[in-house]
Amino acid sequence: MSIARCRLWTSASTQQTFENQVLVEATAGRSSKQNMRQTQPQYVNKLLPPRKKSIRACTNSKDRIDDKIRANSTENVIRLGMTTESSKILFLIEYINRIEPEKAEFGSNGVLICIVHCAFRPECGPKLSFRSDDNAGSVNVRFGMVEKARRQLTLAGNANQSDPAEWQKLHEVESHLGKCMDARRIGDWKSALREADAAIANGADSSQLLLAMRSEALLRLNKLEEADSTITSLLKLDSASLSSMSTKLSGIVADSYVHVVQSQVNMAFGRFDAAIAIAEKARAIDPANAEVGLILNNMRLVARARAQGNDLFKAGKFAEASIAYGEGLKHESSNPVLYCNRAACWSKLGRWAKAVEDCNEALRIQPSYTKALLRRAASYAKLERWVDCVRDYEVLRKELPGDTEVAESLFHAQVALKTTRGEEVSNMKFGGEVEIVTSIEQVRAAIHSPGVTVLYFMATMNQQCAQIIPSVDALCSECPSVNFLKVNVDESPMIAKAENVRVVPTFKIYKDGARVKEMICPSLHVLRYSVRHYAVSNS
Repeated sequence: MSIARCRLWTSASTQQTFENQVLVEATAGRSSKQNMRQTQPQYVNKLLPPRKKSIRACTNSKDRIDDKIRANSTENVIRLGMTTESSKILFLIEYINRIEPEKAEFGSNGVLICIVHCAFRPECGPKLSFRSDDNAGSVNVRFGMVEKARRQLTLAGNANQSDPAEWQKLHEVESHLGKCMDARRIGDWKSALREADAAIANGADSSQLLLAMRSEALLRLNKLEEADSTITSLLKLDSASLSSMSTKLSGIVADSYVHVVQSQVNMAFGRFDAAIAIAEKARAIDPANAEVGLILNNMRLVARARAQGNDLFKAGKFAEASIAYGEGLKHESSNPVLYCNRAACWSKLGRWAKAVEDCNEALRIQPSYTKALLRRAASYAKLERWVDCVRDYEVLRKELPGDTEVAESLFHAQVALKTTRGEEVSNMKFGGEVEIVTSIEQVRAAIHSPGVTVLYFMATMNQQCAQIIPSVDALCSECPSVNFLKVNVDESPMIAKAENVRVVPTFKIYKDGARVKEMICPSLHVLRYSVRHYAVSNS
């Protein structure tokens, strides 16, 4: 980001308020003063001098910072305390947003960048007199820019203004950053992640470079969700500091490297178009780097193979589609999307064992990949591997509690598993409504049947029972593998007496003939949790 260098000081007054005098020396990258004048808003042009010399904004002119901004600044600075870093940042935030309201980079992160580039007048009034180099060094540490931080802290030390705590923070960040780079160089991703986390914890919490290194380590450790969330955090930070860093990782400049990691995370999640667009930005930043060019080329080949595979699959050419996905895997052997897509081809071709293998690879890379888990469970069913099938569907049932297809598949897998074990399954049924029972024999037959049975005791005129009935009906639909039986104690008092029920509503949960839980007047939360818990654990 090209940013005007701003110098700010105050004149002390008896009221100790802000009578602000602003010096604006406008420089924008390699642009001339004239070019910058042409690109600035008109009210900023009035503040710019014809030559490189200081000007002061007249407090009586229309170009002065308005009273509201000055009053807000004064009030907030007094509230925060003049000596805090927040108070020193505050006026810059309000002033820069006043002169450049349309630029997002002049927000909170942009202000941190501005502090690094700003030179605060040491001869300013007592209320804003502070260690400018020391504060700039602290901000540079947060960005992970250790060399710049060292220079700033050294300058502060020469003026007897250096804070030992800031030096300690710099040394910690520099040490962990170096160890992280060393671990990354040899492919020790666990150590790289540990050192990146340590550097961030010790102060470099606004470093896009460290967050990118953390995300890359997580990606290599097959922790894709964490890698993606780290990238999301990274994108909230200002990237202007990266372009001024001389650091290289495997020969790639820092700014380009951050884009490369972003593109790799997007590719892992199947966001192919976004991945290629970001990789193209990385190439534009570092056009001479062969590795960046190779990464971009591989991503294009993978995206092309996936598109071809999808077209062939839609056309019903499953064998050809599997070959196309395989071509993509030659260029990106750790892409879970391609493995899962090829597994779908194997399923269509009836090659269930091959489908399981590819689903295993996809889940090894991304353990929470729901689509791959669904395809593996279905393949296990075709192979009649019922223990594995039930296990996968139980996981899916927890992840997708409202999915009736998953619930039904789990039920049928459980029935098949019990059948192979020689257990009684004739009374097991899937779905249906809450069944009303009126005799002790019906109750005993139901609770001794295999599977999970919920026995619900209620009374017609009981208000709490009336309120809970809709929730019981909803649970019956959500958990179709569970048998729901309702006993009206007014109409069937003998059942209530046999089951020792004196208070309604009462719920008893039975599993394979044994009572596992009893609840008297439970809350809806407890009722839902208990029924769902035993529904998914019924294997």
